[in-house]
Amino acid sequence: MLLYVFLAACVPVVCHAAESFSVLVPHDPISVRLGSTVTLPCWLSPPLSAEPMEIRWHRPPSFEITVLHYRDGQLQESSQHLRYRGRAFLGSRGPEAGGLKEGDVSLRLENVTLEDEGEFQCYVSSDRHYEGAHVVLSVTETGTPPVLSARQADDGRMNVSCASSGWHPRPKLIWSDSQGRSGLSPGDLLYSHKEEGMVSVFSWILTSPSDAGWLSCSVHLSEGEEREGRVALLSPVDQSGQWRAAFIALLILGLLTIFIIITLLFMRNKRKEWNPSVENPDNNEIIKEKECKPLVENPEGQPLIQTDIDELRKEKDIDELRKEKVDVILDEDTAHQSLKLSKDGKRSIPDVSPEPNANTVENSTDQSQSSTLPIASSEPTTSDN
Repeated sequence: MLLYVFLAACVPVVCHAAESFSVLVPHDPISVRLGSTVTLPCWLSPPLSAEPMEIRWHRPPSFEITVLHYRDGQLQESSQHLRYRGRAFLGSRGPEAGGLKEGDVSLRLENVTLEDEGEFQCYVSSDRHYEGAHVVLSVTETGTPPVLSARQADDGRMNVSCASSGWHPRPKLIWSDSQGRSGLSPGDLLYSHKEEGMVSVFSWILTSPSDAGWLSCSVHLSEGEEREGRVALLSPVDQSGQWRAAFIALLILGLLTIFIIITLLFMRNKRKEWNPSVENPDNNEIIKEKECKPLVENPEGQPLIQTDIDELRKEKDIDELRKEKVDVILDEDTAHQSLKLSKDGKRSIPDVSPEPNANTVENSTDQSQSSTLPIASSEPTTSDN
């Protein structure tokens, strides 16, 4: 009887101990690149099944911003904040975690933004017990490579500036030189915060060209990619030498261009002299006619070639006139009285009269000088007095 009473008293204590658990999270902040996916680990100890429990991830200090809510075996999307809908899910802290059955209640957050940076509370409750813990999320972004510029100061030293933007959180900037010296003291170091949460950094330093051949500016986060830029330190003499070399190079290039243009123009003019058809396409037809004409021989038997373009043009003009010939009919009434015409009036008939005496020829000559023939005859005739 006493044993039964003892066992009955111990059962509630055992049951209560069985449902007691702790919520564990990493002590160090979880770092993630902007726009990436991150898992915030959270698990139960001992590894009890969390399927019948209520799991809530939210942003402290209150429960107003609910990142994820799990209850009755499913996600409660209606109670989830709009900022995290479609981005927050139950995740796994490792391949051997075992999921909800092994007490893994980790949060997987996708497409991380700068607003997600800060604390997240993992809260787990059962019918008889509840526990919670905080996880810190750090969002980082690597900025642009440093842009360096150098100009000569009044005292002969070089004023070198370094600028970079698009960082989160605030980066560190370190100056170093070719001599291996790091952590050089800058003249100033300025940070500016943009509305999007990004940080820009600007710094400058005074140094002498004789101290080092180049100067380096490196910008980096405490944990992340480093960006570095370098600039060569040139004395005023070296700078003038560079300008002189650049001027000579440009001068040579300009002279070479002028020489090429003049050469091309000279060759073009020579081509016109060698081939007149390039300048006047009408000469092509004349040259073709000239090339088709056969060789002729002079009285001495030497072959001659007709190469004179002017002569070819004259022959061409005569041929053109021959194409325009017309038939001419002479009028007997208006013709010279000594001119004998054929019946059709197209040709003259030679005169077959006897040889004239001297007086007749003299009178005929006088008469011909005082009259005008409309058409000349190939053989002049005499008239009787």
